[in-house]
Amino acid sequence: MWARLMLLLLAAAMLTAPGCSCRTETPQERAARLAQEAEELAKKKAEQEQEQKGIALSLPTPMPGRRDAPSMLFKPGHWSSVAQGAKSNAEDFEGLLSQSFVDEQNDPLPTAGAPFALSFSRDIVLPKGAPKQVESVVWPPIEAGQLRMRTTLRDRKSGALVDDAPLTVQTLLDHQYHFLVLAKEASRYGFLDSLYSVNATLPDSVDFGALAPMTAPSTLDADRNYRVVAPRVDDAEFGILAPDNPLAWTSIACVVWDEVDPEALRPTQRDALVDWLHWGGVMLVNGPDSLDLLRGSFLDEFLPAESAGAREIVAADLAPLASRYGVARRSGELKVSRPWSGVRLTKRPAGAWAPGLDGLVAERRVGRGRMVVTAMQLAEPDLINWRDGVDNFYNAVLLRRPPRLFKPNRFNPSLAVVYWDGPEPLKLDPALNSRVRVFARDAAAVDGDLAASFVDEDAQVAGGFRFNAPPTTSRGVQSLAGLKTAVPPKRRGGVAAWRSDTPVANAAREALRKAAGVTVPGAGFVAAWLAAYLVLLVPMNWLFFKALGRVELAWIAAPIIALLGALVVVRQAQLDIGFVRARTEIAVIETQPEHPRAWVTRYNAFYTSLSAAYELEFDNPTAVATPFWRGPQDDRARLSGLAPVSYERLERSRLKGMTISSASTDFVMSEEVRDLGPLLRVGKSYNGVDQLENHSELRFENLVIVERRDGSRGSKGKAAKPRLDGVWIGELPPGEATPIALRPTMAGDAAPFAAQRQQARADRGADAKTLDLEPLFALALDAREFEPGERRVIASVAGPLDGLTVSPDSSQAGGAALVVMHLRYGPTPPPVNDKNAPIDVTQTNDGG
Repeated sequence: MWARLMLLLLAAAMLTAPGCSCRTETPQERAARLAQEAEELAKKKAEQEQEQKGIALSLPTPMPGRRDAPSMLFKPGHWSSVAQGAKSNAEDFEGLLSQSFVDEQNDPLPTAGAPFALSFSRDIVLPKGAPKQVESVVWPPIEAGQLRMRTTLRDRKSGALVDDAPLTVQTLLDHQYHFLVLAKEASRYGFLDSLYSVNATLPDSVDFGALAPMTAPSTLDADRNYRVVAPRVDDAEFGILAPDNPLAWTSIACVVWDEVDPEALRPTQRDALVDWLHWGGVMLVNGPDSLDLLRGSFLDEFLPAESAGAREIVAADLAPLASRYGVARRSGELKVSRPWSGVRLTKRPAGAWAPGLDGLVAERRVGRGRMVVTAMQLAEPDLINWRDGVDNFYNAVLLRRPPRLFKPNRFNPSLAVVYWDGPEPLKLDPALNSRVRVFARDAAAVDGDLAASFVDEDAQVAGGFRFNAPPTTSRGVQSLAGLKTAVPPKRRGGVAAWRSDTPVANAAREALRKAAGVTVPGAGFVAAWLAAYLVLLVPMNWLFFKALGRVELAWIAAPIIALLGALVVVRQAQLDIGFVRARTEIAVIETQPEHPRAWVTRYNAFYTSLSAAYELEFDNPTAVATPFWRGPQDDRARLSGLAPVSYERLERSRLKGMTISSASTDFVMSEEVRDLGPLLRVGKSYNGVDQLENHSELRFENLVIVERRDGSRGSKGKAAKPRLDGVWIGELPPGEATPIALRPTMAGDAAPFAAQRQQARADRGADAKTLDLEPLFALALDAREFEPGERRVIASVAGPLDGLTVSPDSSQAGGAALVVMHLRYGPTPPPVNDKNAPIDVTQTNDGG
């Protein structure tokens, strides 16, 4: 009896023991198990190898990104934040972490067209055995072919250098931007990659290989408009991998926010996100799971609506959405399988309902950008499966992109080919994918310069672009004669790219050149000093020694007086850029409505009569800086190679080691986002009249207020040329106010109020060597650069801005700043529907 019972228990234990199975392992299961075991073994081996190293560095992760899925993907021409894990296994470590971009031969690359090789460095302190995340800011150069990033770590005590092998960099193409998903359940947003707004299918008759001929094979296909990236939002150790510098957000076009605690972002990340939003970012807030979390947070003041409690959304509530934005000609109705979880929205005064979607979608302008809140789940399964209009809803309503036309795909019937519904059906234009704009980077961009162009294969052969075998399309289909090839845009990097050849940068460079030179003393100056010299040399010299009874010493004193006189004359001459060292600065200060922070761009010219190594230190830790291109005639890189220079981000930002040779001028471009507090506000006088109030400590000159008011349509139905209404104010000292009344500016005046600025310049006694900001005023006052209904204040401020220390010091420092204040924007343009839906031209398994 007991023996049988023991046998039964033993058999049960064997059957339920871990790893035991009552059936034979299949070959597929065995292969999967072996692969998992091999992966775990390789991971343990890698960890052991890292433990044996004195310093262990993980792979760099560009932001936005994920530590568990690192990808060396950058957008050339845009500053990027990079996170890298580090650990010291042997002892406490203090050193300098440096990163730089090199070519395929590991040779340094020129910086923004200037003959300098730029590295990006920061201090690193590692307590023994404690892992740490180190963040740095880098700038991947434009038009550099295949990029690699090199990382080095130098011990401050011993000087020992750890040099990791350069890593191949992947790149976003000019029209591609990041689509950042900050969500508690990021997997819900996997559908974004299936939207044609995100991943458009382009014609197979076009070869896109020339857009990135030397980049890594894993670079995103030209079909993609956005790279969807979802960082972890629950990483208690290292936090969310999103940039903490607003200058590193220009490669991000859109942010989805869903059930994320606002406190999960560091204060610097919150500031950066708000800055990005004001300069054109688009933020989509999943209302049902987010509004309560955002109440009282740093984003609360920008929300267009607030929660009035949970609700269920039924088919009747969605009828306006289906009727207005369902565009399919075939069956694809919005089916509601069950009531949707939602939130009851209460619109705020600054908000507005998306056209036709009262109670469902609220939006508002935040500076140049948009904040959108939905009453339903953005990832609602029924919404995602709405083939009649989900693509149109995301494209037209949420992202507010232009309308499209879908056509059949001859190679893949399950996918539609995407064209724009407009005069240029095939256009890869960055301006259509991102609304982020910075005046100093984007003003006066020539239409078409940023977009890829398309040429016929026959024309390409005639033009000498094609060599041997015909090129292949991005899908591997061989192109034939008569088909098209995509050609890279004239200006690489897309919108909001950091370049040294933008219209604003070119105007600043030319103004600095004209202001450079030697100031020749006038006749009155020469006569006065000559008279003083003769009086001191002859009568005063003789009388002094006669009084001492030693007249013979007057002959000895004469040459000494002559030498000292010469030194004084030279010192008093105050030569402008041509004597010892001099610095001249042109700055551009751009602000957005109701936002206290300003985007400040500086262009500095440095002259030295003797070779000197310059260091620039910025008070603001967000500041970035690079050498600035001299112009097309700058061939120093070819003649003498690249000179090393370092950008360091420590407790302050620095540009170090920029050597300027004797009797020459070099340039530096820098940017920062800084808090300037209130500058100018439009208020009311005691009798109710609109007035402009100066709440700052700055004295504004050449001040004008202008607003774009589009004219009526002409006789042929075409819209009249945009016009500006405005008023000239001139000077506005600190603490003062002046009444304003806008009136039309002179028709055909390319730069309104140019005559008033010229007269003010003459009244100040300006000459040919005085900085002339008129070309910059012309760019800022171009009506074509205004949105309909936009109002701006344009002014200038004398003198270089504070917040920058230059070593060695300059005997002369002068400058001026252009102020571009966006007081308000017009209403958001209404959505325009696609011509049809993908379902109209595709074949699906369900018979659609």
